[in-house]
Amino acid sequence: MAKAVVTFATYQGGQLISRDSVTHDIVKVGRDPKSHLRVDDPAASRMHAVIEVASVVYRMLFVLLTSLSTIREAQTARMGHAGLRASYRSSGMLAAAVLTRSWDRARRMQDGLAGRGMETGLRVLPEVLPSSRAFVAASVAGLAGIVVASVVLP
Repeated sequence: MAKAVVTFATYQGGQLISRDSVTHDIVKVGRDPKSHLRVDDPAASRMHAVIEVASVVYRMLFVLLTSLSTIREAQTARMGHAGLRASYRSSGMLAAAVLTRSWDRARRMQDGLAGRGMETGLRVLPEVLPSSRAFVAASVAGLAGIVVASVVLP
């Protein structure tokens, strides 16, 4: 699994002093020479802050799962999963709603980080994803099979 890269920009009086990138799961900030991010300021303590990168990811994951279960419960209460056809329709609507909500939350988080001075984008996927011709062909065939099955089955 790839490590998350967190970049810290240090400012003094509105001027950028340094930019440090860290790939640790837990980032220690302070005057201590063993800190991942050293702060040379007498006002900072030896271990000024500890930032757990994974906690943000877990928080977003559990917010997404809570959203998923809330929508699913609402659909069930409205007879959204009464039959096979209704279940397929509700599952598609559930996937669309959760995708839309997660995209909106990511956008709001990006706006919040931009308001706090983060200049780079919030990278969630690699820019270039390699795909083979066999994978693309299998994906197209699978989608075509789903479309045909949805038209043939009542």
